[in-house]
Amino acid sequence: MPLDDGGRRRWAEQNEALAAQGLRVLALAGKETGNLQEDPYCDLVFEGLVAMEDPPRADVRSAIAACREAGIRVVMVTGDQPVTARRIAQEIGLFDSDREEPITGRDLEDGTVSEERVIFGNIRKFVIYLLSCNTSEVAVVGMATVVNAPLPLLPLQILFLNLVTDVFPALALGVGQGDPQAMKNPPRDPVEAILPARLWWRIGGYAFRRSPRNRSKVP
Repeated sequence: MPLDDGGRRRWAEQNEALAAQGLRVLALAGKETGNLQEDPYCDLVFEGLVAMEDPPRADVRSAIAACREAGIRVVMVTGDQPVTARRIAQEIGLFDSDREEPITGRDLEDGTVSEERVIFGNIRKFVIYLLSCNTSEVAVVGMATVVNAPLPLLPLQILFLNLVTDVFPALALGVGQGDPQAMKNPPRDPVEAILPARLWWRIGGYAFRRSPRNRSKVP
């Protein structure tokens, strides 16, 4: 007999009721076939639910309390479904109220990807900024040396520029919060370099604009 929507709803409610008791719930299904080439996961017959109790160790609650007294924030990462995780977290004193929600595997995955994108974006901004600053200085000094002209920047002036205009702005770019829309962007090519060709053109443009000669024309 096919499992209709009403049957699915009743079994889902039963799963919720068992999980709310802190039990780990597994759904069982099977099939009989004489064809070994057949897809083993197609046309399965639902057999029922199995609930297992795996209570936490007795010293977990006291260990969590000791960590909190030491100023350590304790989190629980679990593969259980949220209802089971919430009940276990309440039993061990990890949650203080019913309003708190556990972090599921999907939440953890999204958070990890988001952090990775923000970190990568900050590194890229940091590198672009530093290269554009230093490229302009190297280019100006290099051209002056080639044409045997007086140095436009003395060593101490370069050090001062690096200290004032490079360090603190680059540090701010490196620890920024990142783009809040980062998770809406398409995935980045895993073999893409930190600085692909299109960004080297941008660095060259920034370096030209930041050169002392061009900055002197700004009113």
